[in-house]
Amino acid sequence: MKLSIIIPAYNIVGYIEKCVNSCLQQDMDHADYEIIIVNDGSTDRSRQVAEDLASRHGNVHVINKENGGVSTARNAGLDAAKGDYIWMIDGDDYIEANCLKLLVGRAYQDVLDVLCFNSKYVYSDGRQCNQHMVCKNIGHIYSGPDFTCNSDIAYSAYIALYRRAFLNSNSLRFLPGILHEDLEFTPRAFCLARRIAYIDEYPYYYVQRQGSITNSKRHARRCRDYLTIADSLHAFTTEHFDKGSATYNAMMKHAYYSLTESLNYYTSLAMPISAFKQSRCYPMDTSITTARARTKARIANFSIHLYIILSRLQNLFDKRY
Repeated sequence: MKLSIIIPAYNIVGYIEKCVNSCLQQDMDHADYEIIIVNDGSTDRSRQVAEDLASRHGNVHVINKENGGVSTARNAGLDAAKGDYIWMIDGDDYIEANCLKLLVGRAYQDVLDVLCFNSKYVYSDGRQCNQHMVCKNIGHIYSGPDFTCNSDIAYSAYIALYRRAFLNSNSLRFLPGILHEDLEFTPRAFCLARRIAYIDEYPYYYVQRQGSITNSKRHARRCRDYLTIADSLHAFTTEHFDKGSATYNAMMKHAYYSLTESLNYYTSLAMPISAFKQSRCYPMDTSITTARARTKARIANFSIHLYIILSRLQNLFDKRY
């Protein structure tokens, strides 16, 4: 089997059928790919809709599990997948018709561990906005470290096909129990790839909707989870790359981004401010941050409390203007 499409589903009854139908309207024989819907303990009719789709299409399968979050749903799909390549698609999004032959064909042709591409944001008023990666050489086959240093990585797991054997051999799975799990997974996966390429295609449609994790109100969990991600990326980077190397610096920028996001979402309900000083990422090395992030890093290094105050003032300004 060439491809496994993994779709986590939790209370998305109004979206899941469109998502799965888009995966079925493809230019590949259904025998060559499978669609795995992981029902993550939905309390609406998502399970019934998924099972109805499976009853009508032989390449659609459903895994029912207790609610554990997107990470555990994706991991369950990965453990069950049989395809040579994996595409992780969110159940409230959809993909371009007849795009699989091109994507899977390119991955096979170049024997890639990872094939990256673009997405389109879709808004409720019908507007679409292209979201593209920045990569110096479109179509060039990079090693993971070189790709990390020569591209502006998009964090979302859905913007890539992954070779299943590559994921399994590197024990690449999503960290359970956190929000923004893609931010922790994607940089690690890209870095470990032996052969990775980017093509300038837009096969994925990311539906912007109220109530999704990305658009939900800031809360204590986001503060805690971003800090967890920062420490995880720091540990990965120091384990795999020499300090001061280009890849070390590029990966540490992702860790620092997560740390500052945790600070941006800070609430005393999450943790005391002193907890940030115990982070692996603190203080930040301002010599390797981007120019845009350097001032923020310097302020945070000087005073976490001051950084939080200034961040809140900036948010108020942004909302007002």
